[in-house]
Amino acid sequence: MRPVHPLPNKRYNGIEQEAYHLCRILEALEEWPATVKSTKTPALCGRVLGYMLQEAPTAQGHSNVASQILLCQNDDDPYCQLEALATLYLDEFIYKYVVITIATALPPNYPVIWSNLDLFGLVDLDANIDTDSKSVHSLQNMLTLNVTTQGDFDRMLAWFEADSRMPHHYRFVLNDPRTGKLKKSEVLDMRSLSNLLPPPSKEYLRLHEACAKVTYLSGGDVYADRLSHEAQEAGESVWGDEDLAV
Repeated sequence: MRPVHPLPNKRYNGIEQEAYHLCRILEALEEWPATVKSTKTPALCGRVLGYMLQEAPTAQGHSNVASQILLCQNDDDPYCQLEALATLYLDEFIYKYVVITIATALPPNYPVIWSNLDLFGLVDLDANIDTDSKSVHSLQNMLTLNVTTQGDFDRMLAWFEADSRMPHHYRFVLNDPRTGKLKKSEVLDMRSLSNLLPPPSKEYLRLHEACAKVTYLSGGDVYADRLSHEAQEAGESVWGDEDLAV
C-alpha cells in the first residue's frame, strides 16, 4: 500500500494561514455530511487543496489558491464547495488540462486552458511561453524522452526538480507506483551544446512538477489509478473522445 502524506503543520501568513487551517480541518473530517455525494474522501480533498496551496510556484499563486479555498466558506454548504474545488483541481485541471496540454501540445481550445491555469494560481504561461500558431512548437515547449520515461511523465509519476544552484539543471524524480517512494537521478544539464537551441521552458517544467507533487503528496495518484482502471474495464478513455480529439 502506498504511503499517504498528511498535511504538515506549517505556518503561513494572512489569508494563506486561514485557508491552510481550513484544509487541515477538512483532512481530519472522517466522513462527509449527508449533503455531499462524492467518491473522494474529505481527507483526500483536504490534502489536495492544502498541497495546491503549498506547491503553487509564485506568491500570487499562493494568494489565488487561498482566496478560492476561503470563498467556499461563504456558501450555504461549504463542504460541498470545498469538495467541488478539490474536484476541479484534481479531475478537471491536473489530469485533463495539464496532462493533455503537456502530452499532446496545445489543444485547439488552448485559451480556455490558459484561463484555467491562471485561475489555478500557478504561472501565467500565456505571458511566459510562446503559444501562437507559429511558435507553439518551439523547442522551449518540448521534451524528448524515451518511451518509458515519457509514460511516467505524462501519468504524473515523474517530474523534473530544478537544482537551485544552476539554471536549467534538474534531477529526474520518479514516484515508484509500487512503493510510493521517490527515486532521484543525478543532476541533469538540460541545455543544448548550441546556444542557438533554447532549453525546455522552466515555467512548463515547474507547472508539471507542482501538479505531479500534489498528486503524489495528497494520494491523488491512487485515485487517478482507480479512475484509469475503471475506464479501461469499461472500454472507455479516461478523458473521453472529445478531450482526445486534439
